[in-house]
Amino acid sequence: MYSIELQKSADTLIRDIFGVKKGESVVITADTLSSMPVVEAVAASAYAAGGIPMVCIMPTPEGFGEAADPELPVEPLSGALVNADVWIEFNYTGLLYSTPFIRAEAQNKKIRYMDLQGYDEELMIRTVGKLDIVPLKAFMNKN
Repeated sequence: MYSIELQKSADTLIRDIFGVKKGESVVITADTLSSMPVVEAVAASAYAAGGIPMVCIMPTPEGFGEAADPELPVEPLSGALVNADVWIEFNYTGLLYSTPFIRAEAQNKKIRYMDLQGYDEELMIRTVGKLDIVPLKAFMNKN
């Protein structure tokens, strides 16, 4: 239904917002309630940009942040994130402040992270695909 607009949105996210370069690792996390068309479009964009995408799909935890840890693959996920160049989170139940997030934040100073928790196709198209990137870049680069 949204495939053309969704792919454009994913390209904007990868190319214009994250600036993914050839050889960079792009970890995309999702859970079983995430929008898989969004996840797949972003992974395809990362690959087309020369990045090396890795999609991590896990069961949707009941808790948020560290409360989710007992239901997460904490060690493998932490290992991926502490070594990633880019991490895009599409989890329905967020990983923000979970142990893997805390470890990535503490140990990986190069990581570029965005929490797009619960994003579906419509939200991705409306908030990323229709974004005027020029003023956003000016804002992001303002000291």
